[in-house]
Amino acid sequence: MDHCVLKKKKCVQCGQRLPLHHFFLVSICCQVAVSDLLTDLGSNVIINCDLDENEVYWILLKTPDPPTVILRSFTAPISQFYFNKTFRNKYSVQFKHCLVINNVTADELGVYYCMNTRTPPKLSNSTRLHLNGEFFYSFRHMLCLNQSSSAALYSRWFTIKVCVISVCLQVLVEGFICGSFVLPCSSDEHDLKLQDINVLCRDKDSETIYDIINGKDSVQRQDPQYKNRAETFPEEYERGNFSIKLINLNHTDAGQFSCFIIHTDELCTIQLIIKGMSQFDLFSMYKLSFRFVSILGSILSLSLSLSLSLFLHSVNIVLIQMLLIFLKN
Repeated sequence: MDHCVLKKKKCVQCGQRLPLHHFFLVSICCQVAVSDLLTDLGSNVIINCDLDENEVYWILLKTPDPPTVILRSFTAPISQFYFNKTFRNKYSVQFKHCLVINNVTADELGVYYCMNTRTPPKLSNSTRLHLNGEFFYSFRHMLCLNQSSSAALYSRWFTIKVCVISVCLQVLVEGFICGSFVLPCSSDEHDLKLQDINVLCRDKDSETIYDIINGKDSVQRQDPQYKNRAETFPEEYERGNFSIKLINLNHTDAGQFSCFIIHTDELCTIQLIIKGMSQFDLFSMYKLSFRFVSILGSILSLSLSLSLSLFLHSVNIVLIQMLLIFLKN
C-alpha cells in the first residue's frame, strides 16, 4: 500500500487544533476517478454527487493540505451542516446532494468529492475545479498518488488514493443495560424562534435517532430501533436546549452519537460505553424476585389447607397483588 502523509494535529471536521486526548484518527484510502471542470473567476458552478445516499459529506482536497470537510448534506428536509461557518456563504446544496459553489475564487480551486456517512466508506467520482486557461499540471504530488495509473495520465481521467481524516470525539459517557442516558445538545444562541430550529441526531451508523424540523418533533425517518425510546424536551427548545434522552439501553447502543444543530452550524458529539446493569437495578430486581417467591410460597401453603374453591379465590387475590407490585415497580 502506498504511504499516506497525514497531519495528525489538525481536526478536519472543525478546523481547530485539538488536545491529544481529544483526537481520534481514522484513515480511509479509496480509489476514485477525477475529471476536470473549467470555470472563470466569479462564476457559479454545480458539482454532481453520483452516490445514492440519504446523507453525504462534501470534501475538498487541495495539495499539500489534508482534506477539508465542507459540509454534511441531508435529504429530508434538504439541508446542510457546515463544519466551518465561513463556508455558509460560499457553498450550498441542491437536489440529490448537488454542490453549488458561489462566486468562485482561487480559494475554491481543487478536487471535490462526496462520501457516504456510513461504514464502509464510498466515494463518488471526483471533480477537479480549475480556471480556463490554467496550466494543466500533474497530480503527482497529491496525497497517495497511485503511480501504477501512469497510462491514464494522458487523458483527463486518472486514479488517486484519498486519505480522509476525522473525527473530534469530545465527551465520554457510561450507560447501563436497561438504563438511560441524555445526549447533551445545546446551542450558544438563545431566545430562538421555533420555526427557525432544525436539529438532526444520528448514531454511529448515521441512523436517525430523532429530528427537530422547524421547531417540531419529527420521527418520520427515525430508525425502528429507537421507536418509543427517544425523548426530547420541547419546552427547552427556545432556550437552545435540544438534548435527547434515550431509554432502555442495550449493548448495540454503544458508540458515537452526533447532534447537528443546522441553523447555527454547531455539532455536539458523545461516545457512549455500555456496561452491565447498575447496582440499583440489580437490587430492584432482587427485591421484586424475593416478593414473587414469597407470594408463590403463600399460594402453596394455601393449596394444602383450603378447599379447592377457596384456594382458587385466594389465587385470584394473590395474582392481583402480584400485578399491582409489578406495575408499582
